[in-house]
Amino acid sequence: NESVGTVSIFENDLKSQNELKPWLASLYVSPSFRGKGIAEELINQAKAIVKSLGYEILYLRTEHTSEYYRKLGWEFLHRTLDEKGQDTEVFRVLVK
Repeated sequence: NESVGTVSIFENDLKSQNELKPWLASLYVSPSFRGKGIAEELINQAKAIVKSLGYEILYLRTEHTSEYYRKLGWEFLHRTLDEKGQDTEVFRVLVK
């Protein structure tokens, strides 16, 4: 009965990339629960929801965790600056 993690799906999470949608966002797992596959399960659930909505691709941006997403099979698209000038990397994954 305890919330140990969260994830969101945004229509857009990077204003300079309005043509890309939807986006995985706000993935967080409480530190004491990390390393147990919870984040990956949250991602899988988000992918299933996106697929049920008729999308074939899910995008994300990250400033610090690109290696984690690469390990999960996400494809690196490019590096860019967000609306605040922060360097960020954009990834995508097929949600077949």
